[in-house]
Amino acid sequence: MHILLVAATTLELEYIYEGLKRSKDKGYYLIDGCPGLTIEVLITGVGIHPTTYRLTKRVLSSLPKPDWVLNVGIAGSFNDDIKLGDGVIVNTQTFVDWGVADPHGFLSVFELKFEDKDQFPFTDGQLQNPNTSPTLPLREVSSITSNSSHGTTASIRNVMAQQEADIESMEGAAVSYVCIQEGVPYIELRTISNRVEKRDFTKWDIPLAKRNLATHFLSLVKQLKSQR
Repeated sequence: MHILLVAATTLELEYIYEGLKRSKDKGYYLIDGCPGLTIEVLITGVGIHPTTYRLTKRVLSSLPKPDWVLNVGIAGSFNDDIKLGDGVIVNTQTFVDWGVADPHGFLSVFELKFEDKDQFPFTDGQLQNPNTSPTLPLREVSSITSNSSHGTTASIRNVMAQQEADIESMEGAAVSYVCIQEGVPYIELRTISNRVEKRDFTKWDIPLAKRNLATHFLSLVKQLKSQR
């Protein structure tokens, strides 16, 4: 089994790297206790555009397609029931800022009829993961993806008026879009580093989110391997 681990930054993978060891031949990573499993790391950079480009380039390269793409990282939560450090599996993604600003509110490309909300790969304007992920004790959530991380009262109010969601990231929908288009199984795993509220970094806990991300990632990989 070959897994493509996709993340925006090496920062988010700090503790994941501690559980990996490099193979001697192709530069992949291995995990103790998982023979026959290789992990390739793709750092895309932050945001929709670099993620779409670099993941598409990898998937369409001459290299074999991965058995799974695992998109992992930290994220902010709109949902009060999701606490700092919690791990979540994202099943539904939305490009939240894809449209035009209007005096009466934001209008999406689907509302403007520029795009068909039910034309592949979209379902009702959303990207819904068609893959069955392993049973993990993690909440399944919806997410929005934006090139801007929201940190003001006005921006948060505006984005929530467009689309209700549990969490936000800056890359998730890009990964979903590419993987659904190309028929590559994928799972998006996130851990919560902050509430989506007026920006106050003193309330964030990035170290906790990164540590828990590593724990959930290793559990996920081992379950995927056991189901082969």
